[in-house]
Amino acid sequence: MDNDFQNLLGPSKPLKRRGLWSFITQRTALFFAILSGLILIGLTVWFTYWLAIQTFNCPDWALHCKLQPSVSWIKANLPLVQSIVSTVHGFGLALLAYPAFILAEAALWPILTHHSYTLASLDMYLSATHGSVPGLLQAIWNIGRGKASAVMICVGLVTVLLQADRLVIGQVYTLGNVTKTYESEYWGGAGIGLTFDQQYPPGPLPAPVTSASSFYTSWSKNLSSEPLPEIKDFIVDRTTLAQVGNFSIPGLKASKSITCTGQPLDITDDTDGLVFGVASNYPKANSSVRLRMAPRLAVWVDQVDYNSSHRTITSLVFASINGTIENGISTNATKKMKKSNHHIDHISALKCAVNFTLEQATVKVGTGSGHNGGLNLSSVETFSGPGHYHSPHGRLGDVAEWMGAVITTLGNSVYGAQPLFSHEEHSLPRIFTTTQGGEVHENCTQDELINFIDVASGALALSMSTQWNEANITLSSDMSEKQLIASKSWYLLVPAAIVLLTEVFLAVWLSHTYRKARVTEVRRARTREMIGSTQNRSLREGVEELRSSPKACEQLEQMKVRYGLLADEHTHMGLLWDEQKQDLNVLLGPYPK
Repeated sequence: MDNDFQNLLGPSKPLKRRGLWSFITQRTALFFAILSGLILIGLTVWFTYWLAIQTFNCPDWALHCKLQPSVSWIKANLPLVQSIVSTVHGFGLALLAYPAFILAEAALWPILTHHSYTLASLDMYLSATHGSVPGLLQAIWNIGRGKASAVMICVGLVTVLLQADRLVIGQVYTLGNVTKTYESEYWGGAGIGLTFDQQYPPGPLPAPVTSASSFYTSWSKNLSSEPLPEIKDFIVDRTTLAQVGNFSIPGLKASKSITCTGQPLDITDDTDGLVFGVASNYPKANSSVRLRMAPRLAVWVDQVDYNSSHRTITSLVFASINGTIENGISTNATKKMKKSNHHIDHISALKCAVNFTLEQATVKVGTGSGHNGGLNLSSVETFSGPGHYHSPHGRLGDVAEWMGAVITTLGNSVYGAQPLFSHEEHSLPRIFTTTQGGEVHENCTQDELINFIDVASGALALSMSTQWNEANITLSSDMSEKQLIASKSWYLLVPAAIVLLTEVFLAVWLSHTYRKARVTEVRRARTREMIGSTQNRSLREGVEELRSSPKACEQLEQMKVRYGLLADEHTHMGLLWDEQKQDLNVLLGPYPK
């Protein structure tokens, strides 16, 4: 039997040291695996980054925006594309992990010089070094101690990364909010062509006022939402701007301040059973307004002060007929009004001085992004006012007057009187047109009436912005879109980097451990290495002894072995039966170099 072993190993010769470098350079598959893995992972990173910087969406209004057909297809089939990327990335990571398993397998021999393990434990160890998850768990439980623990930790880390890379892919391909810059066309300008007049019957209204009435009616009845209410003071096309995202750019602003006080009324005419008169200071002193005998909310202009070319104070009177207004003063109705079909008992009135100033300011929507230096959505220079105006300071004084007075023109005149409004708590007053009044008591707070002024003037600002649009500008704006985040594409390198660092650690650890264990040749633990390491008297005698047992296979699995220098007629390294102490002679001195 010894002669057969001699024929297998060849003649005895001095031990040669074959270190880690020799082990690696003789295996071109390791270099091929690392290179191929890096290429595949690099492709997934490049593709993901390229996809992330593409345009995923082109709004209809965006200029110079083009959605590539390939990107459009990828967007529509993103789950499929993600699966393909995950597969390619998984292949690349598996190729990168191949050297780690080879090095872990080669670590078996120095480990066996320090601890003895059963043959069953060796099977678990080798199964773990081949990437088997069950084998890894068994190996950690049974032999995860001593020097084997370092190898099992490295193998476990690599194995987990091979399974968990899908989580990284999922995170990278989760759509996030990405800010994109777009350009759009905006027609600036704006204007109003007629002056405000309060007369009976009412005269013609300019187009922006009729449009403002339509806007207000829709908003008050919740048929539509007011666009960008945060910039309602600006004379800009908020309907268009609401689509383009975040931006900042100068525009014409109608700044306002409102102060309100109670107002007693002087009823001047109650002879008609349908309407009555109230004294007013507009359009001149000793004027009067005509109001319907209906228990609703009325509003009219009582006085106008043209302070400057850009500033006008319009005094409005709100009157709740048979109702109440917070901080208002109640005026008793005349006997004829009380005996009328509508039974008018009193009128509660509040006077609000609305101070409007036209000025240049910055329109800011959202974060206010965008690069629009030198541009204006609207300005005092481009705004077109009435050709014939009342203000002694110029046409813009009449525009400021319109901003305060427009609220009195939103409804429809019935019997040639001021429009009426019906009001429900916590809502905008609605235009009232029916001639059937009924027993209704309108109760209004001061804040509700101020909001009424805000929304009405905002409706006029919006409608004026759509008139006389001659200045075509290119507006730059930012919008948040759902797409891949470019910075996340680098996450795909993290598993690969960890695997490579693990392999470097294993290589350094392996070189040190082989040298410390005085094992001269770095080699794998394949079948041929195992056969060469088991051809010795120690194992033969151990196997012969266990073969006679009724449970020979189970006994063999529990047979403990170590790796050391044999002391028979052929001096070489091999697996030794740990139970046969008298046949073992592991040299503790230094090996010949």
